[in-house]
Amino acid sequence: MRRLAIAVVLLLGTEAAADPAPRIRMAAYAPEGTLWAREFHTIDRDIDAATAGQLQLKWYLSGIAGDEIQALERVHKAQLDGEAGALFCDRLAPSIRIGRVVGLFQSREEWRYVMTRLLPDLNREFSKSGFSNLGIGSFGNMMFFSRRPIRTMAELRGQRFWLYDLDDVTVTTMRSMGLNVVPLPLGEGLRAYDEARVDGFIATPTVALAFQWSTRASYYSDLTVGELPGCFVIAERALDPLPLEHRLAVTTAVAKFVGRFEALGVQQDAALLGGLFERQGLRKVVAPDELRASFLEAARGARDRIAPTLIAPALLTRTLGWLADYRMEHASAGSRR
Repeated sequence: MRRLAIAVVLLLGTEAAADPAPRIRMAAYAPEGTLWAREFHTIDRDIDAATAGQLQLKWYLSGIAGDEIQALERVHKAQLDGEAGALFCDRLAPSIRIGRVVGLFQSREEWRYVMTRLLPDLNREFSKSGFSNLGIGSFGNMMFFSRRPIRTMAELRGQRFWLYDLDDVTVTTMRSMGLNVVPLPLGEGLRAYDEARVDGFIATPTVALAFQWSTRASYYSDLTVGELPGCFVIAERALDPLPLEHRLAVTTAVAKFVGRFEALGVQQDAALLGGLFERQGLRKVVAPDELRASFLEAARGARDRIAPTLIAPALLTRTLGWLADYRMEHASAGSRR
């Protein structure tokens, strides 16, 4: 790890010295070759075209800059200028943690409704941390990928699930619900499963595909755990000094990316859950109503016990109010059709 850190510092320093052209250096854990990586490189091309090559955006993907928190530390040290991902976001804007509260959101639409109303607060929090928030999105609904089928709470509690060790909200909530989660780095999930240290993964469909977990697990459950919010941020010290037309090129390119990211994520989830996973050998287990009710009841109990240092009580109250409004509006709309 120390050798990797030294290599990254040398790489960044060498590139900065060799290329005097303005460059925004971004990090993401997304593996090269994935849908996310391809979309990131589209941003590069859009910015290059809009600025006639006068501004470039350079990505460090596949975890080359470390995990999300290590990459964020490199941004603070000015070795990088920004980051795109999921679990680092709440270090800059704590309110975004509400998106990871287990059992709170049952669809992307509910999540988007709340995030739209929370966005002014998030932007203030990002700015207070010294960052410009260029986009908020969702990686999708987290669900269970397992070695054995899950049809009851006893079967759910009887398996050990990998969970990203940076996800303190989900780890704490799941343990409070009596589930056996094993927090590990993102890159150790597959090996832990092959070595039988875990029996499955808690992840979104696209994450499971990107890291090849869907090719190892035997089953997946349609039981919704919650959303995995993501963000795209650039340090204000790197963005603010740019000429106005260059800042506009960056924000426009990222805005287009965020729109594509949401739409493509929905499409890919639909394809994976609509038969592609089954063609890979995964078997779908529809959660029985009793399991779904027991899971949500346990999640509500854990939510009531969650520490205010993780989720501010006032934020939880506001979110529950917004969700009640959303569900009432859509229930009323449904009854009129």
